[in-house]
Amino acid sequence: MNKKIALFFLLFVTFNSFSQIETGNEIVAEGYASSKVKPDIASITITIEKENSIEKDALKELNFEIDKLQKTLTKLGFNNNQIKISDYSISSSKEDNEKRYSATNKLVIELALNNKVIDAFYQEIQLNNHKDLDVEFETKLSAELEKSTTTKLVQ
Repeated sequence: MNKKIALFFLLFVTFNSFSQIETGNEIVAEGYASSKVKPDIASITITIEKENSIEKDALKELNFEIDKLQKTLTKLGFNNNQIKISDYSISSSKEDNEKRYSATNKLVIELALNNKVIDAFYQEIQLNNHKDLDVEFETKLSAELEKSTTTKLVQ
């Protein structure tokens, strides 16, 4: 009988010690959270391309159109810190045995997302008859908004 009690006691202590594993002062939680967030930044990419059979004329036409565009942007209240040159290139090609030069400039404007400002931008572009201009528009989250949303989701 003593052997049975001793065996029972040994098994009880063994099971009890395995079930009480401590991890310290750490809580481990796993899960998934998502949230819809309205973007707060608008990014407008403007590409201007001019072609000519003379390289310096293609550059001259491009620079003229860029100056005209910058006046429009200044009129709308954009400052130089918001307008960045993201690409500037000159290339050549042959068409019908004639060499053609293409001068391209891309500007990126980042601003707080405001539909009134964006509408005014598109209206001014159309009113000022800018030529050889391509506009791309996208929205994104600022670093601050992304960080605060992540913090809320973790909680």
